[in-house]
Amino acid sequence: MCSPPKSMLVHFSGYFKKRFPDTNEPYTLPAGTDGKTFATVYGGAKAPYKVILRWMIHSCKAKTIVPVEPHSFFDSIKILQVAEVLSVPPAEGQIQARLERIAAA
Repeated sequence: MCSPPKSMLVHFSGYFKKRFPDTNEPYTLPAGTDGKTFATVYGGAKAPYKVILRWMIHSCKAKTIVPVEPHSFFDSIKILQVAEVLSVPPAEGQIQARLERIAAA
């Protein structure tokens, strides 16, 4: 699941699953990837991507889904957008629930 790093990305992210496909199946690669060693993520600020990547790493080390780091409401919106771009449903759900709790308070 977590080693090597590419396996971690593919495990958690639908975005990376499409960019590093199983070689036993026919596929068409999206722009920005060679399907083996690199994939480019376009747009956005680095900080929210780092939050999601750290979450992936911590979840791997814990061998379970851990909570996403808490942030301010506005930062959480940016982190949710990144989780959606990378297609990471467990993180999306956690962040969405946190935003709803904050909005309801």
